[in-house]
Amino acid sequence: MELKEKFLIFSIALFIASLLCCNLSRFFRPGPLMICAQSFASGSLISLAFLTYLADAINIYNSNLDYLKYPEHLYIALGVFVLFTLMEHIPGSQSRLSMQDSMNSEGSTRDFSHFLVHHFSTVPSKSHFIISYLFLIANAILMGLALLCSVCCDKKNIYAVFIAYSIAKMVESFTLGLLLQSSQSKLLIFWVLTTIYSIATPITYISFNYPEQKNIGKRAQGILTSISMGFFLYLGILLWRATFLLPFDWRKYELFIVCASFAVAIIIQAVSVIDYN
Repeated sequence: MELKEKFLIFSIALFIASLLCCNLSRFFRPGPLMICAQSFASGSLISLAFLTYLADAINIYNSNLDYLKYPEHLYIALGVFVLFTLMEHIPGSQSRLSMQDSMNSEGSTRDFSHFLVHHFSTVPSKSHFIISYLFLIANAILMGLALLCSVCCDKKNIYAVFIAYSIAKMVESFTLGLLLQSSQSKLLIFWVLTTIYSIATPITYISFNYPEQKNIGKRAQGILTSISMGFFLYLGILLWRATFLLPFDWRKYELFIVCASFAVAIIIQAVSVIDYN
């Protein structure tokens, strides 16, 4: 079996697992399972941003763009992070007021719905659902290009990256479905967007993984990798904040499990980076 056939099997398995996790999560109510998944996803996204994308962007710029006087990759990543952060907070003070009212309400310290990232958003539910998926689909395409830029086409690298990426993708998909489960969108829209989101990365990688497509400029590679870093950092911190910074009456075992899932996600990514190198 050739390497491309093995890669295709990996991609199909990854797509099926992501699709199942994202759709199964529609049947779960916010609870401890969601908190653990959200914590794991935040650890995966943050560690991917720093351990994988930042290192790849630095290597690309240092090895091929020696004439650059400024860390362009860091500026791009920071710009993407700031852009999405501003988009989150611009809707106005209504969301902050509703958040404060909810925090001050009685019995809210054990309300798992507080962990929904879109819970305080002033954007209509259906619009927020579609916009969120469009952003994530765009990021999935960028991630496929970033993998193309950073992963050499050999067995060891593909195994190392896809073991870590498969785990992160499944948990990320499951968490995404939980975060958006209260939207009033039609099930058909949900299935279409979930399918595109789940398969965008492997399809992008396979489409460009040919010799005639290898002439992509190194500057473009660095820019794509930096954009992925900024977006993953934004998503990771958004999930981390929703998990750890909201007022909640934690039980000791819950707090331990949540912190452990966050740490395990970082360890998995760190091990994959060690194997990759």
